[in-house]
Amino acid sequence: MVSQAEDSLEAAYLSVLKAERMGGDISEIVTFLNTALEYYSEAEIALESREYDAAVQLAGKAVEASNAVLEADIGLIVVAGHVEEEAFRNQLFLSSVMVCLIVLFSFLGWRRFKVYYISRVMAVRPEVVVDES
Repeated sequence: MVSQAEDSLEAAYLSVLKAERMGGDISEIVTFLNTALEYYSEAEIALESREYDAAVQLAGKAVEASNAVLEADIGLIVVAGHVEEEAFRNQLFLSSVMVCLIVLFSFLGWRRFKVYYISRVMAVRPEVVVDES
């Protein structure tokens, strides 16, 4: 039962780690994970002191707490996944808008520069005078 508690605790820890990497708020889940770890530690101590009934009972509590962490964590991962997906869509939309604005302002800027440049070139050009001698 203690080894089952260890496996359950490991799965819960990996799940919390995954949720944290996805950007979820794991502050409440960590307290449950710490509770499960305390139960597991007490179960190991009881096992070493040959109190098998207490070890089984504490290991069972550790498994229950780890399963509660896993259940809460699955919901958090789903929410974090939706938030991540929404952020990606927003970023894609804003990037598209920015590209369109850059192209538009470049086109308008080029037209304005072209008019200015032609007027400057025309002002500097030499005039041809017919010499009638």
